[in-house]
Amino acid sequence: MRLVRANAPDNEFDFDKHIPDHCPEAAFCLFVLDTIELCQNTETWDLAVKKKARKNTRKAVLSSLPCTSEKMQGGVHCTMRVAAFVAMLKLLPSQSTRTANSALEWAQEAGLRGNTRETEWNINDLMFSLETLVVRWESLVQSHWNGCDFESAVRFFQHQTSPLAGYLLYLWRQCARFVFMKDPREIAAHMNAGIFTLPYNCGDGSRKTALHAHTVTTMCEIWRYIYHERSVSFCPTSLESFALCPEQDEERFLNLFRFEIRQLEVDKFREMFRKRLVARFLCPADAEIFRQLKGGGKKFDPDSVINERHAVNLPGFLQEIGASWTFDKISQQPLVRDELYRAMCDSGCLSKCGADFSTRFFEEPGVPVNTVPRNKKIPYVKRYGHAFVLMFNLKAVTPPVPFATAFASWARKVQQMRLEPYGINYEKVTTIFA
Repeated sequence: MRLVRANAPDNEFDFDKHIPDHCPEAAFCLFVLDTIELCQNTETWDLAVKKKARKNTRKAVLSSLPCTSEKMQGGVHCTMRVAAFVAMLKLLPSQSTRTANSALEWAQEAGLRGNTRETEWNINDLMFSLETLVVRWESLVQSHWNGCDFESAVRFFQHQTSPLAGYLLYLWRQCARFVFMKDPREIAAHMNAGIFTLPYNCGDGSRKTALHAHTVTTMCEIWRYIYHERSVSFCPTSLESFALCPEQDEERFLNLFRFEIRQLEVDKFREMFRKRLVARFLCPADAEIFRQLKGGGKKFDPDSVINERHAVNLPGFLQEIGASWTFDKISQQPLVRDELYRAMCDSGCLSKCGADFSTRFFEEPGVPVNTVPRNKKIPYVKRYGHAFVLMFNLKAVTPPVPFATAFASWARKVQQMRLEPYGINYEKVTTIFA
């Protein structure tokens, strides 16, 4: 098969180039094995080699190639993506005690840290902190984008010296600590929650304990979501020139799609709206964790995810919204309002232009499931954090804004470029925003 090897410090392996289409499973698996072999002697590497290896393993974990969801041999469900994540944990950069303590103090003040333990964390401390991170993620994004100038907000989420970056590195290093923990005394003392561990038989008849593969999958998918969210590129010049007029954009949006409000009287529309609310109320990484644990690339039902991942009666609350809330009541709740507006937009675009909006011009948050890259010359709306951004040329050209404003920005961009994206004329829904 003539696969390029990655088992030498001076190798020329490039993940983007050396995973061939004719045998991606073999190439991916060989790359992970080579990286793990190399990791045995990382202390002899120079900085450039480590940097290159980290870059390749990050790309491997972020990849949505179908082969990444393939189960590896063994009695426990473990995918090749999780194996790549384990290899990546071996290559994490170091962190000083002072930096770690500073990051933990900041996280406690920000409401991110899931415990106040001053000694070494137990496994339940780590998993609680990871869950706290995903539950608080959208409010963290919202507070910094609303309370800072655009440049400061981008720097906070993306700069490696920000307190957020320090805290995240601490969390990933804790993940590595438990994944590679071998000392039986340490395991007995710190892997103190059976739900996250799995006993196994050794060859000599004795039994040992290690992290459950499901636990590592959860770590992996949270890492993927947060890393991808933080890596969204913003165009500084577009942000500086962006004029935020949410009231005016919403007024024009409602004038354009006012007839669609009557869809709330239609049971089929109500149920579709409820389904979208379920997907919207999922925490970061929930959907992908569920998908990986239930069998990789299979389609999933948002109701199944929320029933398994949420302990409170959120499904019942969403059922009430979908069944009985009026337009005026929905309009008072920004998160619910945005999902209704997107549903109205899809219905209106379908009736006016013959094609809906979301299928072609909307992207859910997190790593795209589809491995086919988008056409970067066609603008589209992406959910980012608590709100939405307009993407063009692989960069966000607006700050996070409500859906009506994001749609208005998309319409103005389409008008400005005189586009008929994918051969469809959307003038009936774009001219009002010109």
